Amino acid sequence: MSKVISLSGYAPSIGSEEKAAEILHNIQTVLESDNIVVDFENVQTMGTNCAKLIFGTLYKSMDAEKFYERINFIHTTPNIRRTIRLGIEFALASGKA
Repeated sequence: MSKVISLSGYAPSIGSEEKAAEILHNIQTVLESDNIVVDFENVQTMGTNCAKLIFGTLYKSMDAEKFYERINFIHTTPNIRRTIRLGIEFALASGKA
């Protein structure tokens, strides 16, 4: 069973490093004991730097297979999916999240 982490409280935009750090902390806490589903309902945009901090950090802390086994996404727009992918790519390219 996976735990749902709703980001609707951050809607419509996740753009600050403070919000990203809070989301990352919440996800990491749940991942200690459970898989997660990140619910992007009502979130229209997310900054690439925020995606890099959240999902780049998580991706680099586990291998790709484990990332996609343990973390799922729902209610993502094409823009959000692209931003998550870019955030991960930028984290990998920079060598740090």
